[in-house]
Amino acid sequence: MAGATRRDALQAKIADFFDERVFGPGRTALLTAAYPASTAASTTRRDRETARPGKRLRQIDAVEDAHTHELEALTDSDQPHNSAPVRTYRCRDRRCHPNR
Repeated sequence: MAGATRRDALQAKIADFFDERVFGPGRTALLTAAYPASTAASTTRRDRETARPGKRLRQIDAVEDAHTHELEALTDSDQPHNSAPVRTYRCRDRRCHPNR
């Protein structure tokens, strides 16, 4: 009998939730309070979230470019044994990044 009482109480709470939050006349005010007040605030937040990965990708690209330049500098030297690792790196780099 206790299970039926809890089920009835839960169904009553769910019904109240839907009456107030989903189908009620004050749902617009509740949604407005729950989400950013303006489109500008939402746009600013979205732009910040989008900029973070872009900034990190630019940092990674800078490190990769520096590494590539360092390897190319080794190739430019007069030592023939340095050129094999550079060729291997360039080949691997082209497979991973065909547009470079």
